[in-house]
Amino acid sequence: MIKKMRISTLSLVCIACIPSPLFAHAALVKSVPGSRAVIDKMPPQVELCFNEEVDLKFSTFSISDTAGKHAPLGPIKLGRDARCLSAKSGALAKGTYQLNYHVLSKDGHIVKYGLQFTIRADSK
Repeated sequence: MIKKMRISTLSLVCIACIPSPLFAHAALVKSVPGSRAVIDKMPPQVELCFNEEVDLKFSTFSISDTAGKHAPLGPIKLGRDARCLSAKSGALAKGTYQLNYHVLSKDGHIVKYGLQFTIRADSK
């Protein structure tokens, strides 16, 4: 009985010592436009950067307005490194938009999430 408790305790200690990134999924660390950002105009390029490499082949993102109408985006490409994805974007009218993404991290985990941003009315 005591031997089983020691083995169980030792097992828990070993698991606790494993670095947490081994259990983590790709997490968004930067986006352009930013989450909840209020901007004057749409940037020429959408960029999403993660804390680990993502697989371009199985990753997508889209922008839609509050009515669900999708805005055109160019093809998704790897950004500065294998942790960033980017796509050219066009001009958007003022309003609130949803940027949804679906990425496959190199460790095989799929991450789906979205963020909102607003293009503000022209100030006069």
